[in-house]
Amino acid sequence: MKPATKLLSRAQLTAEQMKQIKDAFPDLDVVDAIKKPTDVAAHIRGIEIAYGNVPQDAFICSDQLKWIHVVSQGVEGILYKEVIESDVIVTNGGDNFSQACAENVLMTILAFYRQLPLVLDCQRNAKWHRVTSPPDLLRGRTVGHLGTGNVAKHIARLFEAFQCRNIGYNRTGRAEAPFETVYTKDDLHQMLAESDIIVNSLPLTNETFHMIGETEFRSMKHTSIFTNVGRGKTVGENALIQALQSGQIAGACLDVFEEEPLPPESPLWPMENVIITPHYGGRGGQDEMERSFSLFFENLVRYQEGRPLLHQANFQTGY
Repeated sequence: MKPATKLLSRAQLTAEQMKQIKDAFPDLDVVDAIKKPTDVAAHIRGIEIAYGNVPQDAFICSDQLKWIHVVSQGVEGILYKEVIESDVIVTNGGDNFSQACAENVLMTILAFYRQLPLVLDCQRNAKWHRVTSPPDLLRGRTVGHLGTGNVAKHIARLFEAFQCRNIGYNRTGRAEAPFETVYTKDDLHQMLAESDIIVNSLPLTNETFHMIGETEFRSMKHTSIFTNVGRGKTVGENALIQALQSGQIAGACLDVFEEEPLPPESPLWPMENVIITPHYGGRGGQDEMERSFSLFFENLVRYQEGRPLLHQANFQTGY
């Protein structure tokens, strides 16, 4: 395969990163879309590689595009009809966001179990309040993971340190460490019923859209905590709100929502049994953008040398 000659960057490249690309590939023309007008379609002709998402209207105008690298882990935003029907390769952010997601989940679950929102409220009001019921412990809890990919594995390993049992759900039912048991769609409700904590890290696909709804929440324990760090639209938000209001589940720790930003009028905001973070679960580390670039650069080397790319999206599964 002949090396690419033109790359469009929709991610912010530092001078050092630009130099790294130019030193390795002096004949590669890099078009920095951050410094150009925002109309990507105006720059897409002749581009073979895109670093960053390509809008549908721009993709339609492309004539040489062969590889798109999206910085995020989810690829649902790029899998529109024209891409799926093309020969373009799509790669994603791989494992770059897994540790941050795992720490965010652990933070919010510990905050819920240790009654941190109440404690912080008392601190703000200079009130010495000894809680009437003792805080809970994670030790011995069963954590049910919706999805067993890289994010879920990182989350499960953190829970292992608290002597928790990890079980999971995926399409195949294939079990591997750190999950003790993995269920399929036929046994999903059994997994939910066993779990004290449910962690949703599912990607958004046609199969997972609103996968967790009223019947799934009815399968959960009244004492269970539901956590979503995957995609908001995998959950029927009205069903979640009803489950929280009725006491069907004890609480929720939510980083993603059906509509983002979460509207001010959402019933979720004032709920005392809900902890909300603003879709920042995957963010973390001062070197976050450097890690993203390093992954892209590794794949850029592979592409220019005609080798298989890492973290290729599967258009059939949607991730």
